[in-house]
Amino acid sequence: MKTICGIQVPESVSDVLSVPEWSEAYYNWSATHAGDFINCPDRAARCYDAAADGCDGSTHAENIDDFREYGSDLFHDLNKSLEQAIDGNEMWDDMDQEAASDLCNSFWEQFEACEQAYSADVNALEDWHDKNGSLNQQVG
Repeated sequence: MKTICGIQVPESVSDVLSVPEWSEAYYNWSATHAGDFINCPDRAARCYDAAADGCDGSTHAENIDDFREYGSDLFHDLNKSLEQAIDGNEMWDDMDQEAASDLCNSFWEQFEACEQAYSADVNALEDWHDKNGSLNQQVG
Protein backbone atom coordinates (compact mmCIF):
# COMPACT_ATOMS: atom_id res chain seq x y z
CA MET A 1 0.00 0.00 0.00
CA LYS A 2 1.28 3.41 -0.90
CA THR A 3 0.08 6.85 0.12
CA ILE A 4 0.31 9.29 -2.77
CA CYS A 5 -0.53 12.93 -2.08
CA GLY A 6 -2.60 11.80 0.91
CA ILE A 7 -4.49 9.09 -1.03
CA GLN A 8 -4.06 5.42 -0.07
CA VAL A 9 -3.47 3.28 -3.17
CA PRO A 10 -3.35 -0.55 -3.09
CA GLU A 11 -0.58 -2.58 -4.66
CA SER A 12 -2.12 -6.02 -4.07
CA VAL A 13 -5.32 -7.90 -3.35
CA SER A 14 -4.17 -8.13 0.28
CA ASP A 15 -4.03 -4.34 0.43
CA VAL A 16 -7.64 -4.12 -0.77
CA LEU A 17 -8.74 -6.65 1.84
CA SER A 18 -6.79 -4.92 4.64
CA VAL A 19 -8.66 -1.61 4.35
CA PRO A 20 -12.08 -2.11 5.95
CA GLU A 21 -13.86 0.32 3.62
CA TRP A 22 -12.47 -1.36 0.48
CA SER A 23 -12.90 -4.87 1.87
CA GLU A 24 -16.56 -4.30 2.71
CA ALA A 25 -17.15 -2.66 -0.67
CA TYR A 26 -15.42 -5.57 -2.44
CA TYR A 27 -17.47 -8.23 -0.64
CA ASN A 28 -20.71 -6.36 -1.31
CA TRP A 29 -19.70 -5.90 -4.97
CA SER A 30 -18.78 -9.57 -5.30
CA ALA A 31 -21.99 -10.75 -3.62
CA THR A 32 -24.03 -8.68 -6.04
CA HIS A 33 -22.27 -10.34 -8.98
CA ALA A 34 -22.53 -13.81 -7.45
CA GLY A 35 -26.28 -13.39 -7.07
CA ASP A 36 -26.92 -11.90 -10.53
CA PHE A 37 -29.41 -14.36 -12.02
CA ILE A 38 -29.89 -12.16 -15.10
CA ASN A 39 -26.30 -11.67 -16.25
CA CYS A 40 -24.62 -14.70 -14.61
CA PRO A 41 -27.37 -17.30 -14.13
CA ASP A 42 -25.02 -20.32 -13.83
CA ARG A 43 -22.91 -18.69 -11.14
CA ALA A 44 -25.92 -17.32 -9.30
CA ALA A 45 -27.58 -20.75 -9.24
CA ARG A 46 -24.38 -22.41 -7.98
CA CYS A 47 -23.95 -19.76 -5.28
CA TYR A 48 -27.59 -20.05 -4.23
CA ASP A 49 -27.32 -23.83 -3.93
CA ALA A 50 -23.96 -23.67 -2.12
CA ALA A 51 -25.27 -21.10 0.37
CA ALA A 52 -27.63 -23.73 1.78
CA ASP A 53 -24.51 -25.58 2.97
CA GLY A 54 -22.72 -22.40 4.11
CA CYS A 55 -20.43 -22.38 1.07
CA ASP A 56 -19.58 -19.76 -1.54
CA GLY A 57 -20.28 -21.54 -4.83
CA SER A 58 -18.15 -19.26 -7.01
CA THR A 59 -15.08 -20.67 -8.72
CA HIS A 60 -11.61 -19.32 -8.04
CA ALA A 61 -11.63 -17.94 -11.60
CA GLU A 62 -14.84 -16.02 -10.90
CA ASN A 63 -13.45 -14.60 -7.65
CA ILE A 64 -10.24 -13.60 -9.40
CA ASP A 65 -12.26 -11.88 -12.13
CA ASP A 66 -14.16 -10.11 -9.36
CA PHE A 67 -10.87 -8.82 -7.93
CA ARG A 68 -9.84 -7.71 -11.41
CA GLU A 69 -13.11 -5.87 -12.12
CA TYR A 70 -13.45 -4.39 -8.63
CA GLY A 71 -9.82 -3.24 -8.82
CA SER A 72 -10.51 -1.51 -12.11
CA ASP A 73 -13.45 0.35 -10.55
CA LEU A 74 -11.42 1.18 -7.44
CA PHE A 75 -8.47 2.54 -9.42
CA HIS A 76 -10.86 4.63 -11.50
CA ASP A 77 -12.25 6.18 -8.31
CA LEU A 78 -8.78 6.62 -6.80
CA ASN A 79 -7.63 8.32 -10.00
CA LYS A 80 -10.37 10.92 -9.55
CA SER A 81 -9.47 11.36 -5.86
CA LEU A 82 -5.81 11.82 -6.72
CA GLU A 83 -6.68 14.39 -9.39
CA GLN A 84 -8.68 16.36 -6.82
CA ALA A 85 -5.92 16.07 -4.22
CA ILE A 86 -3.32 17.30 -6.69
CA ASP A 87 -5.50 20.11 -8.04
CA GLY A 88 -6.50 21.30 -4.57
CA ASN A 89 -3.06 21.08 -2.97
CA GLU A 90 -1.72 24.40 -1.74
CA MET A 91 1.90 23.20 -1.83
CA TRP A 92 1.99 24.13 -5.52
CA ASP A 93 1.75 27.80 -4.54
CA ASP A 94 5.18 27.69 -2.89
CA MET A 95 6.94 25.78 -5.70
CA ASP A 96 8.39 26.89 -8.99
CA GLN A 97 6.57 25.51 -12.02
CA GLU A 98 9.24 22.96 -13.00
CA ALA A 99 9.48 21.48 -9.50
CA ALA A 100 5.68 21.33 -9.24
CA SER A 101 5.48 19.60 -12.61
CA ASP A 102 8.14 17.05 -11.60
CA LEU A 103 6.35 16.29 -8.34
CA CYS A 104 2.99 15.96 -10.09
CA ASN A 105 4.51 13.57 -12.64
CA SER A 106 6.04 11.59 -9.78
CA PHE A 107 2.59 11.19 -8.18
CA TRP A 108 1.13 9.83 -11.41
CA GLU A 109 4.09 7.49 -11.99
CA GLN A 110 3.65 6.09 -8.47
CA PHE A 111 -0.08 5.65 -9.08
CA GLU A 112 0.54 3.78 -12.34
CA ALA A 113 3.13 1.58 -10.61
CA CYS A 114 0.56 0.68 -7.92
CA GLU A 115 -2.04 -0.12 -10.56
CA GLN A 116 0.43 -2.35 -12.41
CA ALA A 117 1.47 -4.09 -9.17
CA TYR A 118 -2.19 -4.77 -8.32
CA SER A 119 -2.82 -6.19 -11.79
CA ALA A 120 0.31 -8.36 -11.54
CA ASP A 121 -0.86 -9.67 -8.14
CA VAL A 122 -4.27 -10.64 -9.57
CA ASN A 123 -2.57 -12.31 -12.54
CA ALA A 124 -0.25 -14.20 -10.17
CA LEU A 125 -3.28 -15.50 -8.24
CA GLU A 126 -4.82 -16.66 -11.49
CA ASP A 127 -1.58 -18.32 -12.63
CA TRP A 128 -1.20 -20.12 -9.30
CA HIS A 129 -4.72 -21.55 -9.43
CA ASP A 130 -4.30 -22.46 -13.09
CA LYS A 131 -1.00 -24.31 -12.46
CA ASN A 132 -2.45 -26.10 -9.44
CA GLY A 133 -5.62 -27.14 -11.23
CA SER A 134 -8.00 -25.24 -8.97
CA LEU A 135 -8.94 -22.32 -11.23
CA ASN A 136 -12.36 -23.71 -12.09
CA GLN A 137 -13.04 -25.37 -8.74
CA GLN A 138 -15.65 -23.91 -6.45
CA VAL A 139 -14.48 -22.00 -3.42
CA GLY A 140 -15.34 -23.80 -0.18
